[in-house]
Amino acid sequence: VRFHLALLSAANNELLVPFGIVIEQALASMFAYTTSHAVHPEQLLPLHAAVVRAIASQSPEAARKAVTALLDDTDETLVAAVEA
Repeated sequence: VRFHLALLSAANNELLVPFGIVIEQALASMFAYTTSHAVHPEQLLPLHAAVVRAIASQSPEAARKAVTALLDDTDETLVAAVEA
């Protein structure tokens, strides 16, 4: 959760920061579930690291691609859970 709150804060968008506080508990619950049920658990850290690298390199396109890959992985986990 701290990773995601840090991303919100780093965006320097005053509109987004309060959302982190509002959704913190929901994020914690969702991350606990998706982490323990991940279809590809070995990819969790590398996917997050790719987001950090893209942000650090100040590449919006790379960041967009990295976040999309991370969300696709999460989506795969949630779909597998629903279909189980």
